Amino acid sequence: MAIWEDEFARGKRELHNSTQKYLISNDLESGYGNARHPNDMTAGELYLAMENLLEANGIDKTCLMRSVCELAHHPISEDHGYSFHLLAKLLTFILTPSQHDGFDENEKECRDRYEHAEQVGFLSGNCEQMFPYCEVNLLESITKFI
Repeated sequence: MAIWEDEFARGKRELHNSTQKYLISNDLESGYGNARHPNDMTAGELYLAMENLLEANGIDKTCLMRSVCELAHHPISEDHGYSFHLLAKLLTFILTPSQHDGFDENEKECRDRYEHAEQVGFLSGNCEQMFPYCEVNLLESITKFI
């Protein structure tokens, strides 16, 4: 399902066939059907928790949206070994809201904000200018660390 219905359309990621054999049987999920587990966080809850963590450390919460934008503009290269590859995959999953169905139905506003930030970066927009209250490029700091 594409989030952008134009030439920039991006689809949801699919698992490679070799990955299918490692998946847990659907029999374990039958108790919940397609509903999420009661202890699971939604994407909106995760983003809110991350925004609160940033603010508690003196960083403007818009820096999270800027990170989404920056990652869409400059995806992380995965050519640096297994540990880096794993962290790159995790960061990419968390900071690419259009690629997962983690938002709850009542989180449309949050989803729209984060997907807009992603789209701006994907279309080579100026992420720093888009989020002027964010004085720190978190993604750059994280990738220098790892």
